[in-house]
Amino acid sequence: CCAPLTGVLTAIDDSNICTTDTCNPDGTVTHTDTTPAGQCCDPISGTLTPIDDGNACTSDVCNADGTVTHTDTTPVGDCCAPSDGTLTPCSGLHDVCDTATGVCTNTCLFDCNLNTVVDTGDFSYFLGCFAEIIPPLDPCECADYNLNGLGDTGDYAGLLGCFGAICPCPGGPGPIMDPAEGVGIMPVVSRSAASFDFVDELPDSVDTVRVGESFYIHVWTSLRFAMADALACAAADVRMRGDDVRVVDVLSADGFAALDLSWIDDESPAAHNVGGCVGPEQAGTAPQTVWARIATIEVTADSRGYLSIGLSEPESIFTGVSVLGMSEMIDSSTVTFGIVRLQVR
Repeated sequence: CCAPLTGVLTAIDDSNICTTDTCNPDGTVTHTDTTPAGQCCDPISGTLTPIDDGNACTSDVCNADGTVTHTDTTPVGDCCAPSDGTLTPCSGLHDVCDTATGVCTNTCLFDCNLNTVVDTGDFSYFLGCFAEIIPPLDPCECADYNLNGLGDTGDYAGLLGCFGAICPCPGGPGPIMDPAEGVGIMPVVSRSAASFDFVDELPDSVDTVRVGESFYIHVWTSLRFAMADALACAAADVRMRGDDVRVVDVLSADGFAALDLSWIDDESPAAHNVGGCVGPEQAGTAPQTVWARIATIEVTADSRGYLSIGLSEPESIFTGVSVLGMSEMIDSSTVTFGIVRLQVR
């Protein structure tokens, strides 16, 4: 393109396929970008690439070489929904942001002792390190599940409501109890529904009850290696052999009222999964005694004769004996289940 006044020559073609090159009458050259709106043009090949990736969480830039850069603009600690840019806090140690949906998921779930089964060992593990961790540290690791800065029943509700896979205590799993130490679960029959919750010596069991009148089986447990206040959960099946025996009711002890899965089998007769777990408020507050009462069963016998009452391993995998801060349930083979015999007159 020649300037008429000076004769200066200027190349018309800028070697950019994405422009239209024009020689103007005054000798100047104009390069007009012909790229369609919303597209980024490769100046060598003319290839068009959409600039907008349809993600509200990115900043889209067309580069001079025809490539497009999509820069994530999501603030640190948030999860961004690509559809509309909505931000959700997502800063926990176990939080994972699904960038395709903007959903933040806490991958810390609830097999706390990592044995692939959700059982009472998970509750003992949870209770054994209860309230050790509060925000801004990782709330997933055992304590403040509802993020209110306290160890309270809301955290226990969180544990009950979100079963899954992993939430270890700080420092890793606690020790597994030496099976040689063992546990005892014993029935004590009384004519009275009233009983202590913790004792150093097991009460005597009556050897006779009256026909047609209620009597009560108090179920006690003891740790032979520690005080009973170290218990997290304890349970047993209670079976009766005798004529015309009926289980009227199963009452959890105040200290073991959490996770009550007991049910009455009228056919056997029996009461299954009798017992429970300590609640968060009770953990570590029980007196240092040898025996703890975990439940009381009301029973009637409508025929005279002899009655045998025996305890055995509970049938539910979600019941059993576990100890605060230890990572496994107590092996049932190391538990001594008691038996009593009495006469119905």
